Amino acid sequence: MALMHRKQFISSLFLVLVWVFQVVMSTNLDDPNMSERFEQWISKYGKVYQDAGDKESKFGIFRDNAYMVDYINGANRPYKLALNKFADQLSWEFRQNRYSILDRRVMDYQQRIENPVPSLRYENMTTLPASVDWRKNGAVTPVLYDTGNQCVSSWAFAAAAAIEGIHQISTGKLISLSVQELMDCAVFIDQYGIKSIGCAYRLLEDAYNYTSTRGLTTQENYPYVGISESCHTQDASNYAVKIKGFEYPAPSETSLMKAVANQPVGATIRTGGDFRFYSGGVYAGACGDLRDDVHYVTIVGYGTSDDGLDYWLIKNSWGIDWGEDGYMRFLRGMDDKEGLCLIAKEASYPIV
Repeated sequence: MALMHRKQFISSLFLVLVWVFQVVMSTNLDDPNMSERFEQWISKYGKVYQDAGDKESKFGIFRDNAYMVDYINGANRPYKLALNKFADQLSWEFRQNRYSILDRRVMDYQQRIENPVPSLRYENMTTLPASVDWRKNGAVTPVLYDTGNQCVSSWAFAAAAAIEGIHQISTGKLISLSVQELMDCAVFIDQYGIKSIGCAYRLLEDAYNYTSTRGLTTQENYPYVGISESCHTQDASNYAVKIKGFEYPAPSETSLMKAVANQPVGATIRTGGDFRFYSGGVYAGACGDLRDDVHYVTIVGYGTSDDGLDYWLIKNSWGIDWGEDGYMRFLRGMDDKEGLCLIAKEASYPIV
């Protein structure tokens, strides 16, 4: 297994090096259309820069990202990229606002191995549907946009979507739940008494634990503002949903598939350099660092593409103008049982 993880990382590194080579070579070429593309992109996304120097700097970043996107789209790959609203951000800048770099997750996973939470709820399933799409069953709320204001909150979006799903499946009622309440009020205190609240060092389990003890109110009652604030206890006290807890499927795509066949499931992905520019198809791109670059998503189904590629159907939190109307089809069925970018390694789902 460790060898397979190293292979994924080496493959990702190779793709990054190819991209760097392409950028270096391309910057020596005169591309008169690049400035026009940049201006069209500015107009589309309503970008405003501080001054001419700032705009020139952002143009350089946009140009390098454009070369990478063009290179990937010109290759024979099952997915396509687009110059979306993130195209003027450096890789480290994007990572800082979007991805968790979690030593705590590594420790949490080790503790889980030593003290596993029972997760036999779906393990005995022998027959699975060929495809699942919980959107069609009315168990998925509209995609939201995580503004990423230096607040890594994908954990809250992913957990809320998983809770919304199981609540609809069990009651028939689909309710948009408050991501902001999780960001403001869900507290984790580690073994040393250090408190984590808000954006940094958070896990899906924090949201599940909070919702099982305090309950979770609606998005309408406690709306999303994009930054972590003090907990609005009066709004939070009017909860709409409460769960019993959570479970982990075994760290394999087979076990994950059994869980997703029964409910939406929260998951982590070690995302790579081109993940943020995904626009369609079945993603099979580079993965991030095996310890860092953790992004949280909700798996709301699975299926097989017209080209015969098995995929996970992922709900993201980057708005409906990202990916396929806010969703991604993510390659399923890897030789590594934990899946591409370790998608099956640390999945979890709420129980009611």
